[in-house]
Amino acid sequence: MRIRVMKSRTFRRLRLNTLSGWNQTSADWERFLITSPRGCFVMEDSNNVVGTAATICYENRFAWIGMVLVDPEYRKQELELNS
Repeated sequence: MRIRVMKSRTFRRLRLNTLSGWNQTSADWERFLITSPRGCFVMEDSNNVVGTAATICYENRFAWIGMVLVDPEYRKQELELNS
């Protein structure tokens, strides 16, 4: 698996919203990508998106983390990171 910055074409093929019962739209993701282009991430396994997260910083005073979705089949798994 790998984590990478999300591209605008990525969210158009996301199925995690449906799997999780969330109501995010393409417009919601586009808003995050415009506001914080380097703060939106996906976790991929064999080129399939299995997780997402988005961050936005406000005036260098505080930040918000949202749009955290994980494919149900990948939840509660330990991830071994190589250092």
